[in-house]
Amino acid sequence: MIAAALSLTVALPTTGAAGAATTTLSKPGATANSRVPLSATEKKMVTLVTDMVAAMQRGAPAGAPPGVWNAPVTCWRCDAGPAWALAASAALTTNPTQRNQAVAILDRTIAAYQQPNGSFAGTTGSPDIDTMFFAVELGSSAIALRSYLSAARKAAWTSSIRAAADFLVANGNLGWYTNGNINIGNTYVMALAHRLTGDVRYQAHYETALSLAVSPPQQRWPGYGLHYTKTPTRADGSDGKAYFAEAGSGGIGYDPEYTVLQLEMLTKIFLATRDSRVLRSMNLLANQLLDRVDRKTWMLDASKGTRHTDARRLIHFDTAALQTLVNLGRRTDLARHLTPQLAAIDKEFRTDVPGLGDRAKYALGMITSSIIASVPANSRLR
Repeated sequence: MIAAALSLTVALPTTGAAGAATTTLSKPGATANSRVPLSATEKKMVTLVTDMVAAMQRGAPAGAPPGVWNAPVTCWRCDAGPAWALAASAALTTNPTQRNQAVAILDRTIAAYQQPNGSFAGTTGSPDIDTMFFAVELGSSAIALRSYLSAARKAAWTSSIRAAADFLVANGNLGWYTNGNINIGNTYVMALAHRLTGDVRYQAHYETALSLAVSPPQQRWPGYGLHYTKTPTRADGSDGKAYFAEAGSGGIGYDPEYTVLQLEMLTKIFLATRDSRVLRSMNLLANQLLDRVDRKTWMLDASKGTRHTDARRLIHFDTAALQTLVNLGRRTDLARHLTPQLAAIDKEFRTDVPGLGDRAKYALGMITSSIIASVPANSRLR
């Protein structure tokens, strides 16, 4: 059980029905032998990750390999999502058990799904989209764990990311507008490849991908790109509103649910690059979405989108963007929302146990790792 194993490094909280911690979690302090108690936000995320992964382990098939939580596997890259959460939690607390589990999941996924051409592909799905969604998990985890990985594993993961990025370039994905969330994701892969390899080619590819996501040639991609619903007057976009177009049965335009995914990918890019252009887009999208968010339940009205066309559709507004915008983006006007939104995120995942769905497994990794990395003191994790 992860919950028991964590006591090797930190005093793991025992949790009751409400999930309240009864002991103190800690992280490395200013000196080699000192430890600093986690903040309330950090504690909530570490405890959530610990509890969710433990519950998933209890429900996993007997003898299942690392990162296989149910059978049959319906979304292998989603099954890798908890590794992302484990990596961030382990990097924060220096816990070896969580670190080893994250490494085992990611190593197995690379071995099982990376193809000779650098793509990641299973028996179903689109190789370019699967490559993007897994590469960002792997690259982000490599950055968080970089102080703890062996030289050989760091080189292997870097080589894997390089091959994935090269596949996307060779496959033409940086010149093809798929949908807002995918193009932003491709941009993130290039940012990670540049961070991990230091190869300036990927910086150029990052600029190409970002430019296409924001302003695709309209003669070729009419209606795609970034659309303003309120033009900002401030350079950081904090008084404006916008979305990236998504195409579906409802046409080309605004899909609130996929805009949440766009926002989450932008948050990841900003954490890795601190690119002010990305921060601007985060502000625009967050403002756009907040108009549809119930501040009591933290549910988003995602009705009548271009991809989710339902007349009535409510989803959890579980983005880490608010934490990042307040902590690193100077959005003090959003600070009052952090505690209630974080409580809603915690409740959302706990309500889904013991079996998290594919979307939830991926979101668990993406959201918790971003919230942890957004804490100002945790610059070593981003």
